[in-house]
Amino acid sequence: MSLHWCCFVCLFLLVGLRAEVANAQFYRNVGNKHLPYWSIVVDQSGHGNFSTIQSAIDSVPSNNRYWVSIKVKAGTYREKVKIPYDKPFIILKGEGKRRTLVEWDDHNDISQSPTFAAMADNLVVKCMSFRNSYNNPINNKHENVPAVAAMVSGDKAYFFRVGFFGVQDTLWDVAGRHYYMLCTMQGAVDFIFGAAQSLFERCSISVIGGALAPGLSGFITAQGRENSQDANGFVFKDCHVFGSGSSYLGRPWRSYARVLFYNTTMTNVVQPSGWTSSDFAGYEGRITFAEYGNFGPGSDPSKRVSWTKKLDLKTIENMASLKFIDTEVLVHANHNHHHHHHHEQRNNKQIANKTSHSSSGTIIVDLSGNGDFSTIQSAIDSISSDNKNWVYIYVKAGTYREKVKISFDKPFIVLEGEGQKNTFVEWDDHDSSAESPTFTTMADNVVVKSISFRVRKQIALFIYFILLKFFFLYIFQNINENVFLYTLVIHILLSHSFFHEDCTISAIDANLGPGIIGFITAQGRTDPNDSNGFVFKQCNIIGNGTTYLGRPWRGYARVIFYNTKMSNIIQPLGWQPWGFAGQEDHITFAEYGNSGPGSDTSKRVSWLKNLDSSTVSKMASTSFIGTDGWLKTLTQL
Repeated sequence: MSLHWCCFVCLFLLVGLRAEVANAQFYRNVGNKHLPYWSIVVDQSGHGNFSTIQSAIDSVPSNNRYWVSIKVKAGTYREKVKIPYDKPFIILKGEGKRRTLVEWDDHNDISQSPTFAAMADNLVVKCMSFRNSYNNPINNKHENVPAVAAMVSGDKAYFFRVGFFGVQDTLWDVAGRHYYMLCTMQGAVDFIFGAAQSLFERCSISVIGGALAPGLSGFITAQGRENSQDANGFVFKDCHVFGSGSSYLGRPWRSYARVLFYNTTMTNVVQPSGWTSSDFAGYEGRITFAEYGNFGPGSDPSKRVSWTKKLDLKTIENMASLKFIDTEVLVHANHNHHHHHHHEQRNNKQIANKTSHSSSGTIIVDLSGNGDFSTIQSAIDSISSDNKNWVYIYVKAGTYREKVKISFDKPFIVLEGEGQKNTFVEWDDHDSSAESPTFTTMADNVVVKSISFRVRKQIALFIYFILLKFFFLYIFQNINENVFLYTLVIHILLSHSFFHEDCTISAIDANLGPGIIGFITAQGRTDPNDSNGFVFKQCNIIGNGTTYLGRPWRGYARVIFYNTKMSNIIQPLGWQPWGFAGQEDHITFAEYGNSGPGSDTSKRVSWLKNLDSSTVSKMASTSFIGTDGWLKTLTQL
């Protein structure tokens, strides 16, 4: 196995590494090798090694053979960025899709217009966005022409939490094997196009039909497979298609185009016929446009074109897995990510952060009996009381019918499933909020990732903990009319400090009864000197029915929604004093910088607090939930 091949096997291991010293050389274990690893910091303010991303890339030696991490600080970088063929093994990492943005406005020529062009093999891009602003529908200054935000032509590229924003030809996925996870693709016409072999998993596909002339439908994909032997194609798995106007799922760019939408939520933005053959009318037999297991109003197959392909289940399963983009390396890399990364790399990071905790290894839970335990609770029970080392519990896909409890004396647990839609914990206790939770965590220092908790009657989750970080956590909640009338992605009550960033708040009107309005939050701050409260930053509130943002559970409740998208499910008043009418001055309910139809504050309650910008900034940062370093430690696990 070549060095390049070995390096890519460890791609996912290296993605999470953080180097705190700028422009320094470190050594990391890659397989059985001890290889150099460089870190470069880009900061517009001049406090890094470079002030532009391109200058940092240019500093990487030609034909580089070792991973180079380029950390890009928050800001809008007005530049075109190009990673040429001879600059492989680059990790380009920003500080969030909404915080680190690369923008340019070239157009017409798809080869020359990309804001970001990645030609090198072995590439990782994380937590940043690329925008081509030429066709920006906000200013509406230009007619729609090709204006590429990103072009990717190298082999073996991984994009995690990356945004691609444009109108026409947003993402040119030229060639090679690519994996897009939790990314956002926005556009109107052919905004994901090319002939790459790519898997888009849990991505947001945002259609901006308002950029087109009235009555025109857009196109999400334009795939360029040229013959029946080509392995390439686009697969969308567990994605979300939404937006405004109307759009086809795709049209062929070349005559053997291949696109599959699998297990994807489709709103009514999808044109009922779904697909069009465009310039290849009469050659539909060569085209592979397929859908399987999708849901939402846009997924109705009854009016689809007659020539959509009905793929057999084996073909679908092969395409909708990492095998589609690599039958050996990516599967092996994913295995290492779960079974190796959290054992070796965690120790490196903890040493770098000068903590005394080391890893105690991995426990596997598998319903089929092929793991260490077949229930999650038995795995937790196997951990020593007052444990002081991080223990990693990996929960295989399946629905676990059990109540799970992490008691006070079981700290330092990492609980990870195989995806929100793959690993479920379910129970149906009810009535008592103390006794009914499907999942209870009382211990300090807990990390929960890629898993869902569900209950059919009352509270899905009950939390006593002090320190907790949720990653990709989705909690389903069904509401009974005799309990708290709200439901959301993370069920929110009690009186600890919570910081919810990039979360989806999904309200449902199940069993509420006609005209009854729900509540998202019920915060329990009991004293003006208490530091607790709920902060929602850059979240997305969706659902059906109508709901208030919150009501107080205790007399000094404190909740802020910041930079959050609010759909029209929000009741115009926004808030209710509930049992504290007449004491509204004690309550701190605030909103700042939100968007969407539900964010209109003109009809809000008169006692909504107007916080000063300094207070908002402090609350809308992670310092609100702790300055002692716990969050940094947990997010590196």
